[in-house]
Amino acid sequence: ASTGGSLKNRDETQARELIEAMTQNEYRAQND
Repeated sequence: ASTGGSLKNRDETQARELIEAMTQNEYRAQND
């Protein structure tokens, strides 16, 4: 297992979670 690969996967996971949180916030704001 290469350190670079695992770091990239972790960054992608954090980015995906961040995007999901942002879209949920937009969804909530639109439905308020």
